[in-house]
Amino acid sequence: MHEATPFLPQDANYKSVGAVKVSAASPKQLGFFGFFLPSEYLDKNAGPSSFFPDLKNPALALGAYEGELYPQGLPQSVYTLSTEKMTQLKDATGQPLRLLLKPGQSIALPGGRGSITLDAVQRWAGLSIRYDPGKQLALIGAIAALAGLIASLVIRRRRVFVRVKASAGRTVVSVGGLAKGEDPGLGVVVQDLLSAIAQRSGTKGSGTKT
Repeated sequence: MHEATPFLPQDANYKSVGAVKVSAASPKQLGFFGFFLPSEYLDKNAGPSSFFPDLKNPALALGAYEGELYPQGLPQSVYTLSTEKMTQLKDATGQPLRLLLKPGQSIALPGGRGSITLDAVQRWAGLSIRYDPGKQLALIGAIAALAGLIASLVIRRRRVFVRVKASAGRTVVSVGGLAKGEDPGLGVVVQDLLSAIAQRSGTKGSGTKT
């Protein structure tokens, strides 16, 4: 069997998981599962890892299994290996077989099962392109909302009431003001408005504030 096998990146350093499935192997099918490491190093806690996404020290770390690759004929991901009906291969000491392959390197499998080779690594790039035509509108809306919030905190809110009524042949104009919280300038505003009305109508009025 000789074909390209994809591995799926798991982190920013492109430590990638994948499986190699040899369905034509005899007498039992073979499966390999593990990691592709662009810049391989051995971490004391995480085991084989990658310290950089570029091919500084590429390696393939695999475990080997034999048995039935596709139990009950069910489909499975190309990146995973079902070991439900498979047995892990052992090394000469009886420990689970661990393989670490570098480009161009071949390792013989125990029991005359053949060998596995990492021929080469094909370079590739992942690109992410995004276009969001509504971001400017969202920015304008956010700025407008912020400006409104600032205005509500800075600008004093006032209410001015004007009442006009006839009394003993006269027209009485009353002006009142209401503010939310303390507003020292409210009295001046009420008096100025009352004075302006009096000047225009030639009448006298009274003003109050609350």
